[in-house]
Formats: sequence, structure tokens, C-alpha cells
Amino acid sequence: MREKQIITVVNFPPQQIGKCISEVLKLGLQYQFGNVVLIEPAKKHRMEASYFNPFRLSC
Repeated sequence: MREKQIITVVNFPPQQIGKCISEVLKLGLQYQFGNVVLIEPAKKHRMEASYFNPFRLSC
């Protein structure tokens, strides 16, 4: 999922999800038959080193 741009909410209090501790909430929508689709930005943005990295997980 490194090349996919999704919408997240950050700076949540650390929460254990499985074996990982996460401070990020990925946003998605549930549609037919219980499938979930991650929400993506309408316009793609260039990924640069200065962008915030939302994948701060510690396992």
C-alpha cells in the first residue's frame, strides 16, 4: 500500500491493533456485501520526503 494515497486521521492516542500500536485511523466506507473501500483524495499529490508519513506503527 506504499504507492496508494489514502485519507487518514493522525495524532490519535496510541491504540493496540493486533500486535501493533497505532496512532493513525484509516478512513473507509462500507458498501454492498460488507466490502470496505479506503477513501482516496480526489486529486493525487506528489509524494516528497517532506510529507508526513502516516505509517507510524510499532510492532
